[in-house]
Formats: sequence, structure tokens, C-alpha cells
Amino acid sequence: MTRKTSQLFFPKPPYYFGTRPTHNIRSTYKLASFGKWSRIIKSRPENTGNKTSALPQEDVKSTASRGFTLIELLVALSLVLILLVGTAQLAIQALDVKRRADSNLKATELASSKLEYFKSLPYDSPELTVGLHKESYIPKGTHEIFWKKWKIQETNPNMKRIEIESYSKSFPQKKICIALFLSKELGF
Repeated sequence: MTRKTSQLFFPKPPYYFGTRPTHNIRSTYKLASFGKWSRIIKSRPENTGNKTSALPQEDVKSTASRGFTLIELLVALSLVLILLVGTAQLAIQALDVKRRADSNLKATELASSKLEYFKSLPYDSPELTVGLHKESYIPKGTHEIFWKKWKIQETNPNMKRIEIESYSKSFPQKKICIALFLSKELGF
């Protein structure tokens, strides 16, 4: 009796398409793939000469029941960590930019209010004496110190030039400068 080659290596189990058999394939069967065709084949015992030796144990589990490996977990955690660190840096930078903008706005408001105050004074007021003047100011609700400096010059007997400079002590490089000319003849 002659056997075909396929019967030597692939006895009994039938071909199937896309579904797995319902019996336990972990210990006695394994999946053989031939292009479009798949077949369950019986595992052979190890070559120990003992016919009662156990069949090789293959771990054939679906990907859903396997879980995560340590490397997959480390890669996932590193990606999450990179995203969190990037987001935290953006938030910190946004808060710093907001603080600088608020400081710049407050310095502009202080310089503008001092300018309006000088415009309301009469030309011969003692507060409009020629020279360099300086004062500090701490706005309500903040602990930031702002400096206001103004220099008054008499350009001619009927005109004064006032330069107002305002800045935060925290950001001295961001100075707000405003110039005002007061005329004795025009009254402003």
C-alpha cells in the first residue's frame, strides 16, 4: 500500500477556512499554513525513543488573552510621559508669557495715568519742576514692584518736555516710554 506524501505529514484532520477547531489545540495539534489553505496537524513526539513521552507544549493563545509584554508597557509609558512633559512645558511657558504681558500692560497703565496727572496740573505747578524724579508703586492684589521715572526739561520758557518711563522690577528690560509736551501759552 502506497501513501501519498501529504498523508505522511498531514494525516486525518480536514482543511478549513478561517475558523479554528473547537477542540484543544494547545497540546496535540498545531496550525500549518499553506497559502490560502490552512490545516491542523498532529504534533509529533520528541525523538527520545520513548513512545509515551509528552507531546511538546506550544502556547497558542489569541492576542486578546496574551496581555502586554514589558517592552510594550515601557514604550506606552514613555509615550505618555513625553506627551505629559510636553504639555506641562507648554503650560508653564504660556503662564510665563501671560505674566509678562500682564506686567507690560500694568506698566503702560501706570505711565498713562502719570501722563494724565501731569496734563491736569497747571504749568507753574511745583510738581513740574525741572529734573529727574522717581517713585515705586505696588498695585493692589499683586506683590510686583513697578518703577515710574520721569524727566522734566524746559525746552524754552513757554514749553516743558516730560518723558515718563515705567517698568516692572521683575522685567526691567521691558520699559514703557511716553513723552509729553506742555505749553504755557496753550494751557496743556
